[in-house]
Amino acid sequence: MDTMETIMTRRSIRKFKDTPLSEEKIWKYLEAANMAPTASNRQPWNFIVIQREKLENLQELLEASFKERLEDMGEEDYQNYKERLEKMPIPGEADQIKNMQSFFRTLGNAPVAILVYVDEPDSEQRGFLDVQDAAAAIENLILAAWADGVGSCWMCGPLVKKGDALKKIFNITDKRLIALIPLGYPETFPVKTPPKDDVKDKTRGLP
Repeated sequence: MDTMETIMTRRSIRKFKDTPLSEEKIWKYLEAANMAPTASNRQPWNFIVIQREKLENLQELLEASFKERLEDMGEEDYQNYKERLEKMPIPGEADQIKNMQSFFRTLGNAPVAILVYVDEPDSEQRGFLDVQDAAAAIENLILAAWADGVGSCWMCGPLVKKGDALKKIFNITDKRLIALIPLGYPETFPVKTPPKDDVKDKTRGLP
């Protein structure tokens, strides 16, 4: 794919084939991530590659992260969240809440996931920049994978409630988790793009 085709066709994948990803491909995508723009060339990103066997051991923790998130929602927030999910192509049954809960638990049976983190910042400015740098690295990673026929889903939800637990599991207690990215060959492919606002409504300075 060319660059625009990759960007315009990429979709969040939530169900993966059990086909393993080779180390060569994983390194390829990490190399792409490592080429992201970064303030003052600090390159704050770090990656942990989590194989399927380890992901199996995290299932209860990941599912609990979703349940606790729902429990903390008020009725209005819950209904808004439910309405957004109804518009998303999440594989499973009719109940999209249950489908999303299942996805959190299994990560769509992805053969591998990438945990992205940075050092705890020593200042508000440093933290502001590091999150942007890490996000740029993640975007590079998922686009490089997509151009190769490999799907992903950029996840922050599991870190909201279980970030501290994950840091302990991976012995990175002095770090800031940014995202968890399942990777694999898509089992199902969402044909329709989720609703996007018109970019013209978000832009000033052009006719």
